[in-house]
Amino acid sequence: MISAYDLNEMWLPLSNPPPQYPVTAVTLQTLKSSNIFVSKDAFTCEKLMLIIQGSGAVRAGMWARALCMNESLETGTIFNYLKQAKQENYGVVVFNPNLNRVPKKLDPLAFTRNGFFTTQKPKPLRRDDCEDIAKNSSPPEHVIHVWDEIVEKMCTAAKDIVIVAHSAGGYCTMELLRNRYDQVKQRVRGIGFTDSVHSVERNDTPQVKQFVMQN
Repeated sequence: MISAYDLNEMWLPLSNPPPQYPVTAVTLQTLKSSNIFVSKDAFTCEKLMLIIQGSGAVRAGMWARALCMNESLETGTIFNYLKQAKQENYGVVVFNPNLNRVPKKLDPLAFTRNGFFTTQKPKPLRRDDCEDIAKNSSPPEHVIHVWDEIVEKMCTAAKDIVIVAHSAGGYCTMELLRNRYDQVKQRVRGIGFTDSVHSVERNDTPQVKQFVMQN
């Protein structure tokens, strides 16, 4: 996405020092950061697209790993969205809601040549073996944090925002709407729920329900 689609990589929380490249597993474990990707015109565009993927092992820019391997990168990634957004003069913010924690201690066999060729099964990581990334410890928290720190504070020129929320990204979008309704209603024109996992709850406010129906 950086080379082919001219996106910048940003690391959250912003208070953390930027990593030295190339970024390795050791770097991530030390910095405790999550990365997102932002088009170079996102901070000046009047139109902005927010892309929020689903849950699982997929990272920023991917819809599904199986599609990438069994079909093509065109169907398994957001590349076509990036092309269309550029053609229609949209700035883009690519979220990364699944990178929420880093291991407290790296497996010595991981990310090494010996580890690649070993037949030994890796030790499964439990939640107690990991440390949460500040302000990004869950997918909804990540989405709200990116909205607060990137969209609201940096993408101030964008008056026409659309959201593409795929799979569990729909749930995260609903949590954003519930927690930042006043901001979202002023700037978001529409939400595309693609194969989405979301629902409008009985205890949602009438304003949230109306926004979903109309947008």
